[in-house]
Amino acid sequence: MAIASRATTTGTGVNAVINVPTGTVDGDVLYLYVINSSTVPVVTPSGWTSLQTGTNGTGGTLDVFRRVASSEPASYTLNTNGSNCFCAMESLTGVDNATPEDAMTTVTTGTATPVAFPSITTVTPDAWHLAVQGDWSASPGGVPTNYTAGPSNVVVQADHREIAAAGTVSGVTSASTGLTWVAISVAVRSSGAVPATGGLYDDRWRARPSVLSSGTSTLGTKRSAYPEDALDGGRRDALADYRSRDV
Repeated sequence: MAIASRATTTGTGVNAVINVPTGTVDGDVLYLYVINSSTVPVVTPSGWTSLQTGTNGTGGTLDVFRRVASSEPASYTLNTNGSNCFCAMESLTGVDNATPEDAMTTVTTGTATPVAFPSITTVTPDAWHLAVQGDWSASPGGVPTNYTAGPSNVVVQADHREIAAAGTVSGVTSASTGLTWVAISVAVRSSGAVPATGGLYDDRWRARPSVLSSGTSTLGTKRSAYPEDALDGGRRDALADYRSRDV
């Protein structure tokens, strides 16, 4: 399923209140981007996961949080430890709820133009690269080339691009109007996407025979989400027997 942005919202101030984007339903995945004027990160909101924090002196501290929507309130109140902040939230559809991030998030900082987003390596097709940037000292840079503008709030913004084939995304930049920027890369996994290599779905778990509960092998094959050692003895024997035949 392709990822899409349902809606976005913004908030500002000390202990800012930010509304949940309009139309958000259970199973959507919410991303929250916050930059504050301090070197101290904001407190992770209850029920959210902190993905990355980056600090750059007078450029402030940039935080990225994520939550799988479930019975959402109308809004969230942030604990910014007494500092002022600008924040933005977006609701994404078509994101894998079990593994929302396709790769670990990374951060870069700088004191000169351009903003250089950290490289990140996706492992499934059609993942989104979220290019998040903030600079408390000035408005962030423009939208990177070939990226789609996302939520923006004065000194923080998050743009995106769909990465059709799994691989490393690098060399992404945008112009900077400030000199103390923070940039974070997040790779978001599409619902139902299968990693090209590594993990549960790599070549070790290629086409498997369909085995009935009785242990009798059928002619068709299907991709299994379970390794052999998760099967009972009868099913393992049937699987071995099937592979030994020339079919």
